[in-house]
Amino acid sequence: MGYSIKTADDLRWFLTHTQGFSGGHVLEVHLSKRWVFDEESMRQVPAGSAVSVVVWYETHGVPRLATLTMQGVSDLSLLEQDGADWSALSTVQVELCDGRFRFWFDPQGVFYVVCEDVWIEEHACAPGEQRGTLPRGMGRKR
Repeated sequence: MGYSIKTADDLRWFLTHTQGFSGGHVLEVHLSKRWVFDEESMRQVPAGSAVSVVVWYETHGVPRLATLTMQGVSDLSLLEQDGADWSALSTVQVELCDGRFRFWFDPQGVFYVVCEDVWIEEHACAPGEQRGTLPRGMGRKR
């Protein structure tokens, strides 16, 4: 199922529904940049960025996979250094301020995203499906 997150109420629902991805893992991160041709300047100009994050988590004893698609990304930090593993999640922190969402995926601020729009799509995992495997149709589109 897919859900659009636009308001503070949507954000409260998201955090309650997913339990902040508590104890989950980031499996994939994708950045896409859009460009358009500006006829006046005769150049390609940036037209926005999107970040998709695939998260494995468990809620009420049911393993789930969620894809968070964040559009209108204005700030992104993703730092992996000296073999540090930031993929394990304790609880995702999110705030809505001045019409922008700020997601902190780890307490140290190594992985965060600031964006305008959020879409979450989630799927229950099949019985016996292991953590770290993506069901058909999830993850990278080819």
